[in-house]
Amino acid sequence: YSLLIFKIWKNNLLSKLKPGQFNYLNKVTDLNLEMNNIEIIVENTFVGLIELIKLNLNRNIIYSINAKAFSEIKKLNFLYLSDNLLKNFTFNNELIFLKELDLSKNRLNSFNIEGQNKNLLKLLLSSNN
Repeated sequence: YSLLIFKIWKNNLLSKLKPGQFNYLNKVTDLNLEMNNIEIIVENTFVGLIELIKLNLNRNIIYSINAKAFSEIKKLNFLYLSDNLLKNFTFNNELIFLKELDLSKNRLNSFNIEGQNKNLLKLLLSSNN
């Protein structure tokens, strides 16, 4: 038996994610951290999540994401960052398998795409100001 879905959600007091915090969850494919109080995503936060396909960070208070925060999640297909406090986001080559990216309901005034992603099918940017 191996853990595939890991949820810490709905008004938990989770506010900080430490580098390598999920290192032992190498079989998890779906990580749901929705509705917490996460503010910052630092480099190497998701180290060890080598099978992760879906990451839900909706409805937190994230205002900063390190440019290399997702570099270790090579198989990531779905990234949900809706309803946070992000002012900018850089979409880089490390997210080459990403199919869906939700950045709606943030405070985006800067969105950068570096390189090409031929797999991206859905990009949500509505309700930003």
